[in-house]
Amino acid sequence: MRHRLGHTVRLTVVMLMVSFLANASATKRDEVAQARTASFEPISLATPGIESGLNPVPPVGWRRTTRGWEHINTWAETASGIRTNDSIQSLLDRQAAEEPAVARSVLARVSGWSPLTFASLQVLAILAITGITRLQRQASPMTAR
Repeated sequence: MRHRLGHTVRLTVVMLMVSFLANASATKRDEVAQARTASFEPISLATPGIESGLNPVPPVGWRRTTRGWEHINTWAETASGIRTNDSIQSLLDRQAAEEPAVARSVLARVSGWSPLTFASLQVLAILAITGITRLQRQASPMTAR
C-alpha cells in the first residue's frame, strides 16, 4: 500500500511540475501576444459619421412584458433587490462590496492557476484524506462494522 501511495504522490508531483511549466510558458506567450497587439490601432466599430456605435437609453413609457403591457413606472424592485435602471457596473460594485475581502483575495489568486494545477491539488488532497483514514483504520483495533 505504501508503494502504491508513494507512486501516486510522485505522479502528482510530476503533474504539478508540468502544470507550472505549462503555466509559465502560457504566461510568456500571452506577454508576447500582448506586446505584438499593443502596436496595432483598435478597429472602430462605430458607424461613420456617428461618434459612438451604441447609445444605451433607459426605457421609458409602455413596454410589452411577459405579464402583458406595463408602464415602466410600475416596475418595482425584483425579489433580489435589483432595480431595472441599475447599470451593470453598479451591480458588479454592489456584489463586490457584499463579498468578504478574504474570499476575493483567495479567488483572485486561484483564478490565475492552470486547470491542471487545480486538478493536481484536488487529487493530492483526496490522496491525503484517504491515506489518513487508512492509517487511522489500521491503528485502531478491529471494531464491529
